[in-house]
Amino acid sequence: MFRFQELNLSARTAPDPCQDTLRVANREFAHSINTAMLEQALKFFVVFFVVVEPVSLIPMFTGLTAGATAAYKRRMVCKAALISAAILLL
Repeated sequence: MFRFQELNLSARTAPDPCQDTLRVANREFAHSINTAMLEQALKFFVVFFVVVEPVSLIPMFTGLTAGATAAYKRRMVCKAALISAAILLL
C-alpha cells in the first residue's frame, strides 16, 4: 500500500508537456498585447502633440526627416496637415 501511494505521488508531480505549451503561448500572447498597447499609446501621444502645439514640433520634424528628399518631406507635411485637420474636425 505504501509503495502504491509513492507511485501516485510521483505521477502527480511529473511535468506536463501541455503546461509548457500553455506557458509559451501565454507569454507570446502577453507580448503581443504589450506591443499593441505600446503602439496605441505612441499613436495617442503623436496625435496629442500634433493637436496641442504644432509649432514646437518643427524641430522634431526637421530632425526626423534629416537626409530625406524634398518630395518625401513635402508628402509628410501634407499628410500631417490632413491628419491634423481631420482630428480637429472630428
